[in-house]
Amino acid sequence: MKVLLLSYFHNEPIMYVLERYSKRRGIHVDIMRVNPATCKDSILKESFDLALVPSSLVEQACSMGYKITDVVIACRDSLRSVRVFYTRSVPVDKLRDIYSTRESIVSRRLLVSLLRMHGLVDLTVKCIEVSLQNMDLILSTKPTLLIGDLALVASSRYRTVIDLCELWLSLYKVPLVFAVLLARTTCDSKRSEIIEDVVETLRRELVQGNLNVDDVLSWSQHWIKRHVNRDVLRNYLSNEIIYVMKKEEVAASLSLIKQALAQAPPLN
Repeated sequence: MKVLLLSYFHNEPIMYVLERYSKRRGIHVDIMRVNPATCKDSILKESFDLALVPSSLVEQACSMGYKITDVVIACRDSLRSVRVFYTRSVPVDKLRDIYSTRESIVSRRLLVSLLRMHGLVDLTVKCIEVSLQNMDLILSTKPTLLIGDLALVASSRYRTVIDLCELWLSLYKVPLVFAVLLARTTCDSKRSEIIEDVVETLRRELVQGNLNVDDVLSWSQHWIKRHVNRDVLRNYLSNEIIYVMKKEEVAASLSLIKQALAQAPPLN
């Protein structure tokens, strides 16, 4: 079985469940991890049995032989892994220009669109390379949009200027879906049965209340454990991330995201 995942810490519970499934059923699971910016190229070049893709790619991927499942990466409240950070507090209505990591393509377009709905139309976003090594310098210079693991690290060090999920929920009343697990449909019946069994296993074990996050953290070898307190990581996986949603909720969120992105101005 071939699986495509995104290269962020929030994938650890999915990988944990897949590894246990592989050992229990004797099925080899080959996992490829990519960042959101290169996910599209991977989907176009290779076929995967399961693929966790950014929300903006779901429609295109479904036209290529995939279908939506109810396993997602989403949030219902504040989320520390998609925020604008700075060394000091800045009123949102005073923002004029910010930095953004290059890989946060959809998040920065969504941020600009949502801020325009709030009346902030003059925001300029400049893409730069941000790493653990230069983060202090960058965030002391200008407010910066970070996503994923860098944002998790920054959440314990810097002030939050904007939480993208809180901004989203101030306008919409459905969870913000960042990524959706898609299942391949163009395969034989035996493989389809295995894919459905894996999805059902993920659905059952990832639903809130069923996942033993401490077991996941003990199993994980992710580098972020050296930089972020275990309690923060536990809360992030337990209370901030949603892994299972009803398909109608997923569809509603994807539709709203599409509308919001359509209103975003072109960004470099």
